[in-house]
Amino acid sequence: MEVPEIRYARSGEVAIAYQRFGSGPDVVSIPPLISNVEIMWESEVFRRFLELRASRTRVLHFDKRGVGMSDRVTVAPSLNERIGDILAVMDAEGVERASVLGVSEGALMAQHFAATCPERGDRLVLVNAVPGLAAL
Repeated sequence: MEVPEIRYARSGEVAIAYQRFGSGPDVVSIPPLISNVEIMWESEVFRRFLELRASRTRVLHFDKRGVGMSDRVTVAPSLNERIGDILAVMDAEGVERASVLGVSEGALMAQHFAATCPERGDRLVLVNAVPGLAAL
């Protein structure tokens, strides 16, 4: 599989880097704390994982604001700003409703997205999700 083109969605003043690949039901993949949509394809393990997902679904995966190929920020974004980033990527691709996959720290965003935008989410999948510090 060829490395997909990097696209950018506007979320307020910030450009959010994302890729679209595969075919099938839409899945928005929310990455862990650190990601880079360009470099992930250089790792054999990540490449195989992405190709497997692409064989069954149309994947939208992105770098959060301030991370990877997305615009840098000077202030840590709020959770609501990050939810706006998910919506910006979905809107840029014309996706009204999708399954949401949250990995590690991205699972917090995925849960908040499911709770605040139920009309835009179809299914919620959490991988390596951990409770917040308040739960410890």
